[in-house]
Amino acid sequence: MKGGGVRARVKSGGSRHVRDSVSRMPTLVFSVALFAVGLLASVSLGGRQFVLLKYYDRLEAMEGDVISLQNEIEALKMNKEELAENPFWTEKLARERMNYSMSGELIFRFEGSSGMP
Repeated sequence: MKGGGVRARVKSGGSRHVRDSVSRMPTLVFSVALFAVGLLASVSLGGRQFVLLKYYDRLEAMEGDVISLQNEIEALKMNKEELAENPFWTEKLARERMNYSMSGELIFRFEGSSGMP
């Protein structure tokens, strides 16, 4: 009889363990499903974030180029205004680039000269 009583305890204890496992099963399944969904979202969004970061870096580089070109445009506009307003610069460009001279002047051309086009 003692052996039978022990068996009863083992059976009742074993069934309690099974009942606890069954009651925890939805929580476990939910946890695993939630982990899988989180992992899938992380992988899919992680790839997109990498691509977006790549384009963000490219965009920053292009914005830097735009600023640089805007500064160059401003410098060229100022140079243009200066050339239009100052007859000295107009004359200098005409002499150096187009080989113009004033009446009575002689132009000497030297081969290999840096001033000639």
